[in-house]
Amino acid sequence: LTGKTVIADRYLQDTWIDFTLNFPGSNFERWPMWKFLELVTPKPDHAFMLLIPVEESIRRGKLKNEPFPDSAEVLGQRLEYYQDFSTQGYGRVIDCMRSIYVISNEIVGVVLKGPVNEG
Repeated sequence: LTGKTVIADRYLQDTWIDFTLNFPGSNFERWPMWKFLELVTPKPDHAFMLLIPVEESIRRGKLKNEPFPDSAEVLGQRLEYYQDFSTQGYGRVIDCMRSIYVISNEIVGVVLKGPVNEG
């Protein structure tokens, strides 16, 4: 609303995945607060899903000494949810097994083309 650029590391779909995995059977999608969040959360001009295989996620978590790592099973479930979201048009999938330079150039290229409401 202020005309300033906002870059978010996580978005509503990430929260949906967290709630689905951590609070199964909670029916959070029927909560008034969740419905409110869906209503007021602005749509991003660009949305990206930076995906890696489960094994790579585990390896990178060890490298950065992740204090609360997910199990391989949970990481697999998360990846499936992200892949499902990608088929529903919630964002552009970025293969993060490529170099950081290739990935950043792809993202910058998309952003410089202008808003397309991919998310």
